[in-house]
Amino acid sequence: IDLKFPHHESEVLQTECHTNHSPMANYWLHSGHLTINNEKMSKSLDNFFLVRDVVKEYSSSVLRFYLLNSHYRSPIDFSDSNLDESLSAYKRLEGIYNRLVSVKKSGDQSPDELVKAIHSCYSDFSTSMNDDFNTREALAALFQFSRLVNGYELELLTLDLQQKLLDIFVKFGGEVLGLFGKVEIDSEFKSQIEEL
Repeated sequence: IDLKFPHHESEVLQTECHTNHSPMANYWLHSGHLTINNEKMSKSLDNFFLVRDVVKEYSSSVLRFYLLNSHYRSPIDFSDSNLDESLSAYKRLEGIYNRLVSVKKSGDQSPDELVKAIHSCYSDFSTSMNDDFNTREALAALFQFSRLVNGYELELLTLDLQQKLLDIFVKFGGEVLGLFGKVEIDSEFKSQIEEL
């Protein structure tokens, strides 16, 4: 909000001239301010925190969930109580994901309600992400889907349906939003990062 014209345009021009590569980026997103007690976070006000300090108390997945649970252009007010709410919500979503990952048996049930919900979730999630990267609404679609899935005994569902349900969480919650699954960093790559 405080970097209106011509700041971004100037950055793009300088970068394209320096790198001799155009366009500089396919997408340019600028987030809203991160605030503490409704005051802009900044070094000059000495009211800032470091990510490495936050992840000592909350996992990086919870922090990511917290940030994704608002529109990227909206201001986000940082507080421990907001992070606690995010932790609780994330655990509910992660619980369904973990149930699907750990199911060991399958049955012969394939309820129409769940099959329709898969298609609805794909549609709602995609529509939300295509609406100016609306991650808050995308998460809402995932939560709505998870509430429905939670009402079923997963062991009674067909193996194919179990896999399709899990695929929703792996694709949207994991691959797109980065909430599930651990990312392993190659040790050689990690040492190069540390060296830099």
